[in-house]
Amino acid sequence: MGLHKPPPGARIRLSEEGFINKEHINRIIGSVLILVCIVTGIFLGGWVWSVIASVAAIGSMAELYRLMSTKYRLSRGWGLAGGVFILVSVSLGVEFSITLSILPIVAMLVLFTEVLRRQSTGHSYA
Repeated sequence: MGLHKPPPGARIRLSEEGFINKEHINRIIGSVLILVCIVTGIFLGGWVWSVIASVAAIGSMAELYRLMSTKYRLSRGWGLAGGVFILVSVSLGVEFSITLSILPIVAMLVLFTEVLRRQSTGHSYA
C-alpha cells in the first residue's frame, strides 16, 4: 500500500472540528504562559529565576518518572525528594561536597526501599 498525494487544491483538515481545536488552543496558551514565566525570570534574576528553574527541573523529573512508570515500578518519592534537596542546597550555597554526598544517600534509600518492597510482595529472588 503506497502513499498518495491529495488532489491539487485539496485542503487537509487537522481534526473533525476544524483546523484548530480546543487542544491546540490550550497548548498555545500554556506555551505562551511558560514563555512569559521564563522571560520574566531571566529579567528579574535572583531568587525568582532560581524558583522558576527549580520548578521546571522538578516538573521535568516528575514527568520522567511518570513516563518510566509505564514500564517499570519506581520509587518516585525518594528521587523527587533527593532532587528537591539538591536544588535547595545549591540555592542556599551549601558546600559542594555536602551536596554531592546526597546522591549516594538517595541511591541507597531507593535500593533499600526497593528491596523491602520486593521482599514484602514476594517478587524477590534474593
